Amino acid sequence: MREGGIRDPEEEMDDDDRAAIAEWVSEQGQHTLDFARAAAAVSKLKGDERTAARALVLDRVDLWERALDALGGLGRLSAKENVPTTFKLGPTEEHCPTCSKFNGQRKRIKTWRKNGHLPQQPGNENFACKGYECLCTLLDDDGRQVYP
Repeated sequence: MREGGIRDPEEEMDDDDRAAIAEWVSEQGQHTLDFARAAAAVSKLKGDERTAARALVLDRVDLWERALDALGGLGRLSAKENVPTTFKLGPTEEHCPTCSKFNGQRKRIKTWRKNGHLPQQPGNENFACKGYECLCTLLDDDGRQVYP
């Protein structure tokens, strides 16, 4: 929210902001136990099998980092939710039908958010790509990236 121009996020935070944070914490909490179990299982393996399994577990860290970035993006969006933005395809070789459909569309941030159409949110069921490999963005009218 500070990045979005709010000087005192604690004071300005509304019920929607608190709900978004609580939802994120709840969703990520479900993955924490699975991650701990996977890490414990890897520790019992040996040799190449351990190396391969460890790499899979570490890949999850990247997903969590992206999910945390998405949460930060929600804070910025809260501060700027009436700003009109344009959906722009990211630098990937292929794009899902959902991202392709949205490319070039201009809407207020609160509309993208309300409809669940924010790009780069891993696990987003509103996108054919589910956001896992998505690099698409929302740009303001000056071409600056607003989200994520």
